[in-house]
Amino acid sequence: AKLEVFSKKVQQFQPLEILTSNDIITDVNLQVYDMYGRKIFQKMLSNFREEISTSQLSKGMYIFRFMVKDKNETIMKVIVQ
Repeated sequence: AKLEVFSKKVQQFQPLEILTSNDIITDVNLQVYDMYGRKIFQKMLSNFREEISTSQLSKGMYIFRFMVKDKNETIMKVIVQ
């Protein structure tokens, strides 16, 4: 199972592209947290390629938590510039 964030740095208001490998296309739960641990939003990803809007994110660092059904979770830091 592989998750890949296309860029870990993204300009504010530019979409963040997320790619998943073919074996985990279904039901990836994405949770985004700010650096204070507050959940900003949550979304179920169900496509091989998804774009996440950064328009609701202020500039700063965020934690992207991906949880795949019956698999380990993946945590990535993403910087919105």
